[in-house]
Amino acid sequence: MATGSVEADRFAQLRHRLEGLAGPRTIERQVQLWLREVGIEGAHDAVARYGDAGADVVVFVLDEDRDPDVIARLAAATGVN
Repeated sequence: MATGSVEADRFAQLRHRLEGLAGPRTIERQVQLWLREVGIEGAHDAVARYGDAGADVVVFVLDEDRDPDVIARLAAATGVN
């Protein structure tokens, strides 16, 4: 699935490279995903894929869907309380 960010496999490769450059410093690994590309129904799987690839934080960009209910639906779909 193509997203506005890198694919999870590529994210994992970049994560390893970044960790090598960071040395002993701790770096938070974040990824931004466009909800319009992932969809509510794919949000849970996307969080799992990027989490498995080493993401500490997954940020969903809500650039087209302005319905306030979408945040509650996204939270429910991803298991966020």
